[in-house]
Amino acid sequence: MDPIITGFLTFIGAASTQVLAALAGKLIDRGLSNIYTEEAVRQSISNYTERIKQFGYDPITESILISEYPLVVKKQKNKNNIVKIALEELKEQQHLLSEEKIKSIDEDWLNMYFDAAEKTSKAETQYIWGRLLAGEFTNPGSVPKTLIHILSIIEKEQARAFVEICKHCIYSLNEDILNPVYFCDIFIDKEYWSYKGIDISTISELESIGLLKHFSHGLFNHVCFEIGENEKFYLNQNRSIELIIPKDKQIAFGDYDFSTPGFALCKIIIKDIEPEIEEHIKIDAIKKGFKLLQY
Repeated sequence: MDPIITGFLTFIGAASTQVLAALAGKLIDRGLSNIYTEEAVRQSISNYTERIKQFGYDPITESILISEYPLVVKKQKNKNNIVKIALEELKEQQHLLSEEKIKSIDEDWLNMYFDAAEKTSKAETQYIWGRLLAGEFTNPGSVPKTLIHILSIIEKEQARAFVEICKHCIYSLNEDILNPVYFCDIFIDKEYWSYKGIDISTISELESIGLLKHFSHGLFNHVCFEIGENEKFYLNQNRSIELIIPKDKQIAFGDYDFSTPGFALCKIIIKDIEPEIEEHIKIDAIKKGFKLLQY
């Protein structure tokens, strides 16, 4: 077996050779044939610097060549870190991978993705980028290009706030797909959200970069979500707590909802909510007249 595919096998596990070959092909095309260690990066920069000095370039050319190389290596290291995160995510999603899916991924999308991802050095943001890549591999076309642009400009605090909001969702089970729906009311429950470091200015920022959208109903009005026949809602992904909706068949929630790229990002990054948050949503749901059925 090709040594590159063997390397991917270390991360992915029991995936078929065909899937690994397709995955490796998409990534090797972009220079991602190895997952670099810190020592390898340092040694590469040292070796390159010594070789440039041996060529006898004029001082200006030598200075430019030596100063630019660490940036090139840093970008490559960033991409490798993100790919490593994606591969770790794909370990748990092998059943969603196929050779056909991987080969269908748009090359322009991948080029745009890696052009933006290579500039990302912060571990928290790399984690999001990695999960984004894994999401596109398991469901090609699910990540809009607008989301790539948003992630290239998002600030660390904005990313933290968005992840926090994503934790406060309920799930609609529709054709066996769990969809996050924005639920808790940021405007009414100000003390709780202030404790979470989120206020109206935070929400406005997330709207301005394109992750949230505002309904034009007035600041403190509510939007009602119509419930389809036999549709069920849960507080968590494992479906252990079901919401029993009142007879009027509507869920009232605040003036903000996810935009298309925000919705895509939320589905990719969200995991089961923490006990503290789940307890808050339970209380909030009961206040709004919902009943809870625990399985």
